Amino acid sequence: MDWLGVAALIAACVGGIGLAIWPRSLNSRVAFMVISVGSWWVALCLLAWRFVSVDLRLVEVGRYTRDELSWP
Repeated sequence: MDWLGVAALIAACVGGIGLAIWPRSLNSRVAFMVISVGSWWVALCLLAWRFVSVDLRLVEVGRYTRDELSWP
C-alpha cells in the first residue's frame, strides 16, 4: 500500500488506542472517534480507488482483479 494508506491506518489505530486509554471528557472522545473513523474511511477509499483504477502494484488488487473472475 502506498504511504498515504499506511498513514491513514496508523492514524486509525492511534485514534482507537487513544479512545480506549484516555476517555476523560466528551470532547476528547469525539476527537479520537473522528480521527479513528475518518482515517479508516480514507484507507478504505484508497483501496477502493486502487480496485477501480486496476492498480496492480497492490497484491490484493492483482489477486482479485482478473478477467476470469465473474462480477459478484
